[in-house]
Order: sequence, then C-alpha cells, then structure tokens
Amino acid sequence: MQIAQLEVMLHHFYRSSPFPHDTPAYRDAHIELLKEQLIETCDNPKADGVKHSNLVLTERGRIFVNALISVPLPVKAWCIPIPDERQA
Repeated sequence: MQIAQLEVMLHHFYRSSPFPHDTPAYRDAHIELLKEQLIETCDNPKADGVKHSNLVLTERGRIFVNALISVPLPVKAWCIPIPDERQA
C-alpha cells in the first residue's frame, strides 16, 4: 500500500468532507482503493447544507484502518545481556 492510499483512507475514516488534494497520485490512490473495495461511492449523501464527500470507507476499509491504528508504538528496552556459557 502506498502512502497516498493510507492518507486517503485515514481522511475518509475521520472526515466526511471531500479529500482536499487533487493530484495524479491521489487520483490513482482513489482508483486503487475503489478497485480493492476499501472505499466506495456513497449513494445517499447527507442533506445538511455542508459539502460532504461522495466516497466512504467500506466495512473492509474500516476494519483495515482500525487494525492500523491499534498497532502499538515501538518501544526501546534496555537490558543486561546474559553471557553465553559457551563463551566463558
């Protein structure tokens, strides 16, 4: 998965507004995500006067993003190495 695809998915996960960038890389990202069934067109946009995106994450897309955001941050742990008995 490319960074642009992750950015598009995270945008649609957290916001209902249209994706703010319109470049070839982001257009390609949307096309790939549609092919992979991670986003889909929304047939029923909200009628609240606010401009909303016509794209939403699919259930597959939401599960994928939830898996990504649940990955813990790496930690650094200091430890005392145990000497190998064969080296003694």
